[in-house]
Amino acid sequence: MKITKAEPGGIDKKGLWRPAAMGMRPKYESEAMKRFLGGAFINQKGEKD
Repeated sequence: MKITKAEPGGIDKKGLWRPAAMGMRPKYESEAMKRFLGGAFINQKGEKD
């Protein structure tokens, strides 16, 4: 997949796109996103935290 920037984001077209600022982009994942991608947000039947 190829993603191409269409236009600047943010208020008055300044600043980062909100998902990017929240760490939801490749190579700059937040710790929460890394845990989500690793499956830490789900439990299998019978598993406990």
